Amino acid sequence: MSNKQALYILFIAGLAGFLLVAALSGCSAETAGASGIPADKPVPVTIRVAPEKTETATATKAGDTSLATAPEISADGKIDALDIYIINDKGNVEKHVTETDFTISGSGDGNGDQATTSSSIELLPGAKTVYAFANCRGSGFSALKLASGSGDWTDVPDAVTNNTAFNVIPEITDANGFPMSAFTSWEVTESSEAPYTVLLVRMAARMEITIEDERESTTNKITSLTIKDFLRANTSLFRTAIGKDNPTAGTSTPADWEWVQPSGSTDAPSIAPFYLHEIIETTSAFGVSMQIDGETNPRTTTFHQAIPRNRVYPLTIHLTDYSLNITGTYELAAIGTIAVSKNIGNGYTIELPEGCSNVKIDIQLKENGMEKKSGVTWSCNPTPEYFTCNLSGENATLVLSSEAIPATVVAAQNITVSAEFTKSGNRITRSFPLTIQVSPLTDDLTKAAPGSQPIHIEL
Repeated sequence: MSNKQALYILFIAGLAGFLLVAALSGCSAETAGASGIPADKPVPVTIRVAPEKTETATATKAGDTSLATAPEISADGKIDALDIYIINDKGNVEKHVTETDFTISGSGDGNGDQATTSSSIELLPGAKTVYAFANCRGSGFSALKLASGSGDWTDVPDAVTNNTAFNVIPEITDANGFPMSAFTSWEVTESSEAPYTVLLVRMAARMEITIEDERESTTNKITSLTIKDFLRANTSLFRTAIGKDNPTAGTSTPADWEWVQPSGSTDAPSIAPFYLHEIIETTSAFGVSMQIDGETNPRTTTFHQAIPRNRVYPLTIHLTDYSLNITGTYELAAIGTIAVSKNIGNGYTIELPEGCSNVKIDIQLKENGMEKKSGVTWSCNPTPEYFTCNLSGENATLVLSSEAIPATVVAAQNITVSAEFTKSGNRITRSFPLTIQVSPLTDDLTKAAPGSQPIHIEL
């Protein structure tokens, strides 16, 4: 072997060794991360905690709603007790953060929602599961092993893993604050600069009922109001998506909500706001029954509404001498039920999906909450496009029907239906504006109105 050959072999061997060392060095840097910090070294993390806004809806005109911040009890926005458990990818509690780690920043956004921001803590890089609980000090939380002061978790409690159902209503007090929870996940990196946020969700909804007495004579007073199957006994620890399986279903039978006029009182009904567990089924039907002095039978109706937590629901009941009972069906692959909403003021909106067929809408006049099944003469002006009118349907019913509404039609038609009848020897005519709204198929008209919509019903 010549000297040149020997030198060439040594050069090749040296180059191979250099490349091997460089490759190993690169792997080590990749394991440590781009910053060079080893993956097993804690990194500073900032956590921001704030209550999710409580939203309600206010109406400005018929069919129009806009979001507004809900009025709250004094306990709604404060955070006194706080427990945040950060679980690593092995299922172990890596860090327990409490209210002592945070500095209260005052009233937050000015609407009663406080925000809190922590000093930096240290966490290992990687995937984290985060459970947070605020103002969970009552006995109900003690039974679930969640109450503040119960000590760090050694393991994640079964109540948390199973999203256990329990009764949170007794835990809502001015002394303890409004119980809130959150369940989220983080991917902690050594280079992250943005704070990791926890949005706390109030565990119940708030209902505010108003009765608008629109009768010509209000001599006969309202004596009671009942909403059937409205009060769930339990709610899950964490929020469940609307329309999904309810983890509390089957745990108890829903109870009726009832208001009774105090004995001897002649004042107009004044119903205090109240809290209720969330109702996430979009097909839930709630029967409303109102008893009035001098009327043999109670006035009744039904409304459909999902009631997710952390929302304020204004329910307005319009008490009238005359109203409409509107029912109907359409076909769109399967049979659907039309959605009818009471507009603010006088009128109704009937919602249909584009491209539906075999539409049948039945309209009856109600007098003092009872259907008039005879002696009514109907008129409809104008006749809505794609529809025919039967002015003398069975049981004094006005029937609007359509073989098909073209798939290209997305519009609203305004019509007026009038009922003429005799009362106490006088011929009377009552007119009602209707809007037939044909909406895109992207709108799910078979479900209840969104949780942010105000609820209007008529008796």
